Amino acid sequence: MNKRVYLFSFKRRSRPTDSILKADISFCLPVFRSEALEDSERFDPELWSREVRDRGGSARAASSRDELQAILMDTCKEGDLVLFMSSGNMSPVINRLIEEIKEKNIKETAT
Repeated sequence: MNKRVYLFSFKRRSRPTDSILKADISFCLPVFRSEALEDSERFDPELWSREVRDRGGSARAASSRDELQAILMDTCKEGDLVLFMSSGNMSPVINRLIEEIKEKNIKETAT
């Protein structure tokens, strides 16, 4: 069965919504340029992930884009839905993921 994988990158504090609980797994990234926000306003990926899990969902905080990339390559399979939502620029992660999936598919087809 295909998975629904949701990825989030927020800047300001946010609470998980009910729609997030529908994902098979959710990931979130730390705030980029976090020094621009006060601690009380800054999004906390660990807290957000814990709140999702406490509500019965599946979530994990990635410490960096590179870690997220590695997790996605291990987690996602052909046919999975990967939804990116960000308050910043996620293009590097999206583009790298697409390229790595293409390379992986070429290697699997060749063997």
